[in-house]
Amino acid sequence: MIDKTIEKINPTEKNDNNLYKLMNEETLKVINDINLFKKYLDKQSIYDKYSVGNTLLILSQAPNSKQLNKTKQSLKDIEVSLIQPNKNSNFKNYKLFSSERKANSNKYYEDNKLLLKGFLYMCPVDIKVVGELENEKNVFWNNEMKLLYIKKGCEYKDLFEGLARELTKEELGSKNTELEKFKCECISYMILKKYNLDVSNYKFNTIPKDFIKSNPKDIRKELNELREGLNIFSNRVNSFFNDLYKTNTRKTKYKGR
Repeated sequence: MIDKTIEKINPTEKNDNNLYKLMNEETLKVINDINLFKKYLDKQSIYDKYSVGNTLLILSQAPNSKQLNKTKQSLKDIEVSLIQPNKNSNFKNYKLFSSERKANSNKYYEDNKLLLKGFLYMCPVDIKVVGELENEKNVFWNNEMKLLYIKKGCEYKDLFEGLARELTKEELGSKNTELEKFKCECISYMILKKYNLDVSNYKFNTIPKDFIKSNPKDIRKELNELREGLNIFSNRVNSFFNDLYKTNTRKTKYKGR
């Protein structure tokens, strides 16, 4: 059944047909298995610069992958094939080596104060710090007032989760539908995973019907919206740390004179 579906979807894709077939098979598996879907989110949070298609290929070929390298680092490393577009809008495959060893994390992420500044860097909305919020929330995006409320004195764990959830909600437009709630849940989960923050409050039980498509390409479009939401957030955080690194480098050079 899957093979017939793929043949209808990719009649013109001649190059690397087996790789496309693998990608489409994994796409259909992910959207029909909530546990595998969660594993996909975990992978996309690690490989946020990789396309949805390539992340699915990584998940299929090396489900325990923690990082990719151009060369083999150990005997346990697995070779994975990915797809890369070229100037002629065709595609070619290239190979990397997947390792189960976790990549060295940015030391700045371990500093809660710095990471908080990163979360709020170039924040797209106005912020107001208050003593209390309704419904025991620590962070709340008020769509009518166009204000992000933050409760004074809350724990970093709760603050990071609240910011990830509410800023994602603001980015998506605060549509209170089951589908939009699910997308917000997925994006904010990936944000926290990317920065090694607590995700114990996230429970993925079902995938909304409106999210599920029969065509793998349409499924990947939905998944790409999640990836873009992650990247909008992470690009702001990365900009903060890049600026911080440049500032510290200039200070070091100045002291050395």
